[in-house]
Amino acid sequence: MADHEREFLRGIFLMEAWDTVSTVEEGLPSLLVPVPSREAIAPMVVVAHRLKGAAALHGFAETAHLAGLLESVLERAPDAALNADAHGLVGDLLGAIKPMLDGIATAG
Repeated sequence: MADHEREFLRGIFLMEAWDTVSTVEEGLPSLLVPVPSREAIAPMVVVAHRLKGAAALHGFAETAHLAGLLESVLERAPDAALNADAHGLVGDLLGAIKPMLDGIATAG
């Protein structure tokens, strides 16, 4: 694959990855209710799952791993026993994913 093709695909990956970050950040308030509904959480789970797969496909293993953790936390958020920590965990995971995306943008 030519360098310009790789760069183009990386650009598409990054656009989708940043859309994922935005979607999850917009949904964060829904994690503050005592037991969030699955309907409120579902869009965040879907985009986290997509990020996990896309990152793995492009060879960004660490990003895929963090996205997988994000997906797991979000899937379990409606469980009342885990919900108290979900908001903080999701925030921490986003805080770790963002610099990785910046690194991918600059270093590939």
